Amino acid sequence: PGTVLVSDIRPGASSSNPDQLTSTGGFLYFRANDGGGAGLELWRSNGNAAGTVLVRDILAGATGSGLTGLTAFGNSVVFAANDGLGAGIEPWISDGTTSGTRIVADVRLGTTSSSPAQFVTASPSRFFFVANDGTNGTELFTSDGTSGGTALLDIYPGSTSSSPQDMIAAFGGVVFEANAPGLGREPWRSNGTTG
Repeated sequence: PGTVLVSDIRPGASSSNPDQLTSTGGFLYFRANDGGGAGLELWRSNGNAAGTVLVRDILAGATGSGLTGLTAFGNSVVFAANDGLGAGIEPWISDGTTSGTRIVADVRLGTTSSSPAQFVTASPSRFFFVANDGTNGTELFTSDGTSGGTALLDIYPGSTSSSPQDMIAAFGGVVFEANAPGLGREPWRSNGTTG
């Protein structure tokens, strides 16, 4: 009796295909498609049908914003998405409201995507991700959820990528493997500062 359908998001036999289930701040966040013209976008639920709602149609229309990497960050979630307004795929944040769902920073200026990935929350006030700004290759970034608080941590100076991988939260920051000049791929850690 305690196992019930939360909401038939896409009424009928067709599936809404919910995935990337992420819990924070007393809500469940996920991607789903209600078949109503928004495509695969960000949803939020308090565990019942009335409280299960589309947060925002980030890329207006049925295409979907390509939302991926949904990760809890404090009482918000961070992810990669494209709103189709010229920034490409960049990091986004949402507090569960339409107005509070916004791009964090245009890491790679212009229409080319920085393609952020591997979002990891290190504390309630800081998260990390990997992206390509078009100048320094694929490198580590840190952010407090604002454009001004988003910074590059360049491990392999120049245009060569350090390509951080396998990133997890540890030691008050993140640990990961990366490539650096003369070292090859080795374990690294960061607290969010260059030093």
